[in-house]
Amino acid sequence: MNTPAPSASDMQEFFNALQLGLQSSIADCRQDNTDTWHIDFAQIVPDDAGLDIMQRLVPGSWSRRGKMYTIHVAQVRVPFPLLTQFLLLSRMNPDNMHALLAMDPKKYHAIAQRLDLQPPHAHATTALQLITSRDDAARIIFSEMQRQHLTIRAVAESAGVTQLTVSKFKAGGDVMLTTFLQIAHAVGWQVGVQKQRG
Repeated sequence: MNTPAPSASDMQEFFNALQLGLQSSIADCRQDNTDTWHIDFAQIVPDDAGLDIMQRLVPGSWSRRGKMYTIHVAQVRVPFPLLTQFLLLSRMNPDNMHALLAMDPKKYHAIAQRLDLQPPHAHATTALQLITSRDDAARIIFSEMQRQHLTIRAVAESAGVTQLTVSKFKAGGDVMLTTFLQIAHAVGWQVGVQKQRG
């Protein structure tokens, strides 16, 4: 997949988002030429799982002293703005990464391949929840958000609604049915209707 060359501002945003998921400290990021960027680390934390994720997302090479990582942008093959969004929303937390994949498997397909993340499989049993009120709906949605460690921001972005809309729903406000369906889908729930018996 050919991706456009990222701008300097795209790269700076990427490095800022990357730092959020690392325990190791980035001291500086600089461009050597159009295709090569260097990340200088002030400190490398042993067993920093974020460094492994970084190396799989943006293949590169370490300097001999092990404090500088070099990225050849043309080898990355995933748009940097998408990588930045993924890092901002997931913070490299495994649960968050899986939740993002569950929310939008097509969008994050290339990233999932790089990280060897498997799409969530359908549950062996279907968890049916009876919703008889707006409070039931909110309880189910926000329990699921908490279980998946999803933020209001991440759900709002995936659902295509504002954070204020999700917050109002959580606080007891009514939302349109289409908005509720978008929010439910964003947390991985499917809403159905069943005819009452009797």
